[in-house]
Amino acid sequence: MTKRIPAVCVQPIDKDGVKDWICAKSAEFGFSDCGFLSVHYPLFVKQTKALKAWLDQGLNGTLDFMHENHDKRANPALLVDGAKTIITVRMDYLHDLPKPCSVMDNTRPNHAIIARYARGRDYHKTVRQQLKKLAKAIENELPQWQHLSIGADKPFVFRPFSDSAPIFERPIADAAGLGWTGKHTLLINRQAGSFF
Repeated sequence: MTKRIPAVCVQPIDKDGVKDWICAKSAEFGFSDCGFLSVHYPLFVKQTKALKAWLDQGLNGTLDFMHENHDKRANPALLVDGAKTIITVRMDYLHDLPKPCSVMDNTRPNHAIIARYARGRDYHKTVRQQLKKLAKAIENELPQWQHLSIGADKPFVFRPFSDSAPIFERPIADAAGLGWTGKHTLLINRQAGSFF
């Protein structure tokens, strides 16, 4: 006699479910928040115009590279062939409050306080490494999302950025809902402040 195994019905995931899955997976890799933005979002053209006006005033000092790659800044799809969506993440760097310290005067010229964001491992490497892990996890999950035509027409391609490409990272994070831009020009998040 053959034993019958009951079939299990699984509700297919929808596009919002894919975003939820990616956000949950990003948390597993140490990211505190995750958002999404189309590569065709209007902020890119607006930010590029503002950058050019800023450059025309000569406010870039010695940052000559800011004159380059305006086409890619205005159209991030040029950075990754076939790109449709930018996944932007937040990684907090102030996990434990450091001991308070100060340099009281100039009588100790060889003593200084290292900025909190510069303590520990270089965030560029940490963030990029974790972004690669997230992208690999997404790539592995793509067969489960075939019914949504996600990645069905082309091979999956990703490119992690952490201050390493001509892209408007802070405005992207702002537009994707990870926080808002403060008067100090940094992104602020209600829970994390600017320590990310």
